[in-house]
Amino acid sequence: MLADNPSYNEKELLLRIADDDTRAFARLMGHYSSMVYGYLLRYVKDPCVAQELAQDVFLKIWHHRKRLGGIANFPGYLYVALRNTAANTLKEKLLKTDGPPTDAIVSLLAAPASKLEYEELANTLSKAIDQLPPRRKEIFKLNRFEGLTYEEIAQRLNIAKSTVKEHMTESLQFLREHLKEELDTAMMP
Repeated sequence: MLADNPSYNEKELLLRIADDDTRAFARLMGHYSSMVYGYLLRYVKDPCVAQELAQDVFLKIWHHRKRLGGIANFPGYLYVALRNTAANTLKEKLLKTDGPPTDAIVSLLAAPASKLEYEELANTLSKAIDQLPPRRKEIFKLNRFEGLTYEEIAQRLNIAKSTVKEHMTESLQFLREHLKEELDTAMMP
């Protein structure tokens, strides 16, 4: 494994990739490809789809390579990309109406009651996001919907990174509390 190799320096590799070094990118892919494929296969249950999604993940990383030099925790960054890819894939499967899903979990989620619950939850979350103060809502959407890092948001809005972090912390706390309150209310007899 490359991480066990004393000459493997991920930070240096990420900086080289940010400078368009395709050999460094190939090395990074070689290091993480089996883990990425295995993670995605657990969710999609189809080797061909998992392979295609793994390629998509690496393609997205390559397209956003200029960000890599500023990433302190690449495994965490990769995990978020994988989690989002798996969630989006499952959501797409859920929303497809051209035939019954083959996976048992997706079948359960595709049940009319579950679709309704999903839509209600999405609607509740959307309303909660709309209740955020304007600046906080803007920062939240830039991070969660557009995928910008705190640093990128800070640069775009000309504010401190710590301010972005504070807004995100407050947003997430508000959304957790709001959803818990809404869900507890919905569960009451």
